[in-house]
Amino acid sequence: MKKLFLLFLITFGVAVYAQTEDAPELGDFVIKTNGDTVFGKFKYLSGEGDIKTKLSIKVNDTLKVSLKASEIKYFRSGKDEYTTFQPDGEEGHYFIKILVIGAYLELYEWQVPGEISGGSKIEYIPYLRKGGKKEFTELDLAYWKKHLPEFIDDYEELADEVWKGKYKLEELDVVVKKYNEWKEENK
Repeated sequence: MKKLFLLFLITFGVAVYAQTEDAPELGDFVIKTNGDTVFGKFKYLSGEGDIKTKLSIKVNDTLKVSLKASEIKYFRSGKDEYTTFQPDGEEGHYFIKILVIGAYLELYEWQVPGEISGGSKIEYIPYLRKGGKKEFTELDLAYWKKHLPEFIDDYEELADEVWKGKYKLEELDVVVKKYNEWKEENK
């Protein structure tokens, strides 16, 4: 009887604790490389609006956590979503903003910190990734109209429209979404 009562007390106590715990609803969260999820208020921008290579998380009034980009798999802050990557030629890991996720092609944006770009102005460099692959490919801003069609060459009409200049650089997300929709319809 004591064991049954103890089991009831533990089960009921855990259930009450779980119900009173302040569980965040779709708020800001980070998924660490080890699979742990941490909720809280984030700080990942410098005073100049530059994205840092670490994330400070205020979990509550007494607990603050600081993580390097190499320790993070994904995080969401408001409507913005980020993952981490290590660009070619760089030693460290950096945050890269997720613009479009798709089964066939994904679009990201790296806000290159001023110290890397050799200036004080932030550069925005688009990156593509084929669905299911791990490698990110930088889309050269000077030649993006020639480079992007290589990624979408099986959708000849869209590739031709990009090459001929129908789309502006700011419409990369539209092109990637169109490509993913076309691939889904024509699989």
